[in-house]
Amino acid sequence: MLGSIVLFVTLLLSIGLFNYRSYTERGKGKQSKMVYLAEEGKRGAYYMKHYWNWHDYDGVGYHASVAIAKEGYKAAKKERINLYIGRSNDAWEKLYGSMADADAPRLGQLYAMFDSIRVANTLDSIDFATMVVSFVQEIPYVLVHDYSCSTIDDLDTSRTLERYHADGSKCLPRVKYGIQSPVEFMYTQKGDCDSRTVFLYTVLRHYNYDVAILNSEVFMHSVLGIHLNVDDTDAYLEHEGKRYYMWETTEPGYKPGELLPGFGYTEYWKVVLTS
Repeated sequence: MLGSIVLFVTLLLSIGLFNYRSYTERGKGKQSKMVYLAEEGKRGAYYMKHYWNWHDYDGVGYHASVAIAKEGYKAAKKERINLYIGRSNDAWEKLYGSMADADAPRLGQLYAMFDSIRVANTLDSIDFATMVVSFVQEIPYVLVHDYSCSTIDDLDTSRTLERYHADGSKCLPRVKYGIQSPVEFMYTQKGDCDSRTVFLYTVLRHYNYDVAILNSEVFMHSVLGIHLNVDDTDAYLEHEGKRYYMWETTEPGYKPGELLPGFGYTEYWKVVLTS
């Protein structure tokens, strides 16, 4: 959950946390199972294999599968737990950058999956980015935080989290820094706003996109930023002479330059990491 390492204590939550519509509707095209894979003559290993079906916002359908190594997941989790970020103004940059750099080499099978989709559908740069982001948008939202569910409910004086849990919406408790690394997110298929933005930053950076992670402490939210030619919109931030268009990743159907209702006050957003 964005806000777990903010220097002041607050539990203001993004509107995405109580847009419950999608929690049960998304992910219906996904199946997962643990498998044991081995090459001939070599020792095998356990993988979490996921099967996905999803659509981008133009209605184009995609289907794919990929296996994420259990050992890679355990290594990524251990590295996140052992990270020491400290309480500095660049804490987000250090946290996100460390996880992106560590996990980028572990996502080879996922890159191969995206490559095959790009070739099969002859996707240009915008369509390819849309395919990747819509893939993440279709993964059901799960709140990630570093408390127990009962403790975080007690800390939240607005009672928003109490209603969130009472409604049956899922959370992933006791996760240091309130975020999953890219490999953890793909392995568990559980993540909230910055688990998604760090994953997308890592993947799109691999494909040489000019991307950024944009955070708002006011909205307690994180979105992807991308420097790309898109339709005219005011939802962007200028950074070092470039326009990074803001891209919502927690709900399906959002295009680059589109934000959740009420989140378009760009003065409350800042760039915390660029590629």
